[in-house]
Amino acid sequence: MSIDTNLPMELYKANVQLWLNMGLLLQEARQQWADLGDKTLEDDVEETRKELEELSHASDWKDLGNLPGSTAWRRMQKRVGDAQACTETAIAEQTRFVAGMQHALADWQKSLTRAVSDAGKSIPMGVPMNGAVPDFGALMAMFTPPGAGSATKSAGKGKSHAN
Repeated sequence: MSIDTNLPMELYKANVQLWLNMGLLLQEARQQWADLGDKTLEDDVEETRKELEELSHASDWKDLGNLPGSTAWRRMQKRVGDAQACTETAIAEQTRFVAGMQHALADWQKSLTRAVSDAGKSIPMGVPMNGAVPDFGALMAMFTPPGAGSATKSAGKGKSHAN
């Protein structure tokens, strides 16, 4: 008797959906980091433009001498802000990623449950499950040395093995 079930296809679809969801989550994480890198680059370009502007307005040696100190202080403050933004982005992205993974795994679990449940409904209760469970006795016999089976039987009957 042949039982028509979509179980293999449904399981495959559930797995592919999980893989695609995980890939999407990774791509979104990469996009967040790329956006942070773009913002940092834009800020650095703007900072360099400000430094060029200050240099062009320096009218004497004193103004010119103060430029490195003011630039270093401003850059140090900016780096602290950058580190804070990076930390906030990392925390937010990790939280979003974990929530997305939980959602993807929950969807996957629901799909598997539905597929197995639907397959169980399509199998009549009276159908014998011949061949569904392998014969482990025959399998074990392949790995049992010849004569070992009779030694264990005789040992179980309390006979002595002395020569």
